[in-house]
Amino acid sequence: MVNLLKSVMSWENLHEFIMGLISNKSITIVEISKLKYITAVDKMIKYNMDANDLSAYLLMKEKGIKEIYTFDRHFENLPEIVCLPEIPKEF
Repeated sequence: MVNLLKSVMSWENLHEFIMGLISNKSITIVEISKLKYITAVDKMIKYNMDANDLSAYLLMKEKGIKEIYTFDRHFENLPEIVCLPEIPKEF
């Protein structure tokens, strides 16, 4: 999300937005363990995804999360995951 927003927001506005997110009591920030990241690296070839996306997917499965806000098309290949907003087939 930050990669997308930094192209359209000033550093000051982006700073304020991110600080608002991370200080919001209804948002949980989850750290990835070294073991889970190693597991993600091991699955890169099988899923044709990078380790960062796979670590997010593994955390989603662990937490029972079935929806993700993303424009990353790799998540479309995971049948149990719903991408939000719906990614258009063509832009």
